[in-house]
Amino acid sequence: MPAGYRSLWEPSHILADETAITLATTMKALWLPSRTLVPTGSWAPGKILKLNAFGKATTDGTAGNYVFELAYGTGDAPASPVTGATVAGSTGQTAVTWRAEAFMECRSIGTSGIFRMWGEMRPVVALLASTLQPYLMINATPADSTFDSTVGTNAFTIQAQRSGAGVWTMTTTALFAEWLD
Repeated sequence: MPAGYRSLWEPSHILADETAITLATTMKALWLPSRTLVPTGSWAPGKILKLNAFGKATTDGTAGNYVFELAYGTGDAPASPVTGATVAGSTGQTAVTWRAEAFMECRSIGTSGIFRMWGEMRPVVALLASTLQPYLMINATPADSTFDSTVGTNAFTIQAQRSGAGVWTMTTTALFAEWLD
């Protein structure tokens, strides 16, 4: 592709809502990771993968906190995530919306490739009891992470967890992944 060309990649976009994810005290991917699986040989130094996601969240009456993160790996809670701050969630919300944007930049390739991830979660004000808006991931100094860029089993995902015993869910209703060359 010519420099500066933006291309959505299949099967990242969705035509129907994903299954609702019930949040737990461990990180959960907000969509089926196979949607944003990065094929072998896709990475090159300077290449950036961008995710745009939109969805809805529901919380019961039990108090709790959210933590959001960006991750690259297989499934839920892979190693070396980029994590945001712990923030208080609001209870008693039904199908309130959120939007997220995330970036993953390749700095070097190989079995110990260097990558940098950053992003933002923008829940509607009603979803967070905290005044922390917007919600940035990483919540401290940006840092590089080491990943194996030679395998085709890793996915770039946005993940969430919650504290407490109640039932809080998040559903991804729109998802776009694109290469920024």
